[in-house]
Amino acid sequence: MRYRQVFIGMALLTATLLTVSGCATLSGTGGDVYTSHQEGEDGRFTIGTGNKRLMYGYPVPYSTSHFVIAVDGKYASNNPRFSSDVEYLTGNLLYTGEEASAHTQISFKFNGIEVTQRLVPVDAKFADVAVGGWGQYYRIEYEIVNKSDIAKKIGLTLLIDTMIDDNDASQMDADGTRISTQSSFIEPNVPSEVLVYRVPGNKDELTATLVTSRGKAVKPDFLYVGRWPYLHSVVWNVDLAQGGYTDSGLLLKWNETDVPAGGKKYVATHYGLPRPGRLTLLTNSGAFQRDSTTIYFDLGKHDLTPAAKLMLDTLLTGKTISGAFIEVSTDAVGNEAANMALSKRRAQSVSAYLVEKKVPETVIIPKSYGESHADQSETARKTGNQQDRKATIVIFTH
Repeated sequence: MRYRQVFIGMALLTATLLTVSGCATLSGTGGDVYTSHQEGEDGRFTIGTGNKRLMYGYPVPYSTSHFVIAVDGKYASNNPRFSSDVEYLTGNLLYTGEEASAHTQISFKFNGIEVTQRLVPVDAKFADVAVGGWGQYYRIEYEIVNKSDIAKKIGLTLLIDTMIDDNDASQMDADGTRISTQSSFIEPNVPSEVLVYRVPGNKDELTATLVTSRGKAVKPDFLYVGRWPYLHSVVWNVDLAQGGYTDSGLLLKWNETDVPAGGKKYVATHYGLPRPGRLTLLTNSGAFQRDSTTIYFDLGKHDLTPAAKLMLDTLLTGKTISGAFIEVSTDAVGNEAANMALSKRRAQSVSAYLVEKKVPETVIIPKSYGESHADQSETARKTGNQQDRKATIVIFTH
């Protein structure tokens, strides 16, 4: 089948503005000092440990993981890539303790509700870690308050892009059972723990853990393991294709329930390490300048053309690169597996050229889409569409 396309533990802030210098400092009810980014942040985040990533993006403050909120059949998200019928949400991001496992909070308003996303570091027993300390997991939580004077039907999904270090097709175990194909779990069969491996089955290698049923977690009604390109495009209803996955993602879904006027809905999960470690949280940051270019490939080829090299040279010249993201696609000629392999070879070609141009290999992060975004018309599947044979390279500079 071809595809088409949270922190009760920290009190809500009653904040007082203290200083303004690019961003602002605020004090919360517990005496902690928070720094406030400017308005317009969307709160998307990535998690790592040291220089190793547990989610796509780290160690650059850029992420594709996101949530979707459903309110009375209307949808909004902190992912800006959805179509216009999904409202893009931004807010004022507050954070503290960034020298260790930072705490963050951001609130959004949509269709009569306010949804607050909080990320709280917790220890091995899922107790909150004090500001300035290191967490083993992050509690990702959403508190949704019905601000209207009528009942609302409210649900939420959370997508986690499970890239473990250099492995963007992470294998997973659900309560000890290997997940080898795209899979759906429905409560009461949603696993309590999902291990996400860099090297399948090897806990000595860097491994992430999703914990759905301990501490303040609220088990989702559905848990999906599947292809990130598909899951990333899901607004609400999920229909997984048969077969395996070559770019892994986790999607948690808490069903719509009735929330009375003035009432609240709370959902949460944990993501982190299966053993003690030091987690670092980064959010999509406006502090970096972003530049991008798109290059194209010949039919069936993965080597860079002279024109492509010239485009990359122009993009890189005179810049100190803090991060480079490579998003690669193919046309629809051939089969899905072959096209995914081709897109990975194209990503390797771009990565090698960036390294040749002195971009640190540790900050180059590829994302291969195969034909998932390609023109699937009968003509395009026979002869291909030049516009689909491409790589978009986004660089981050200070």
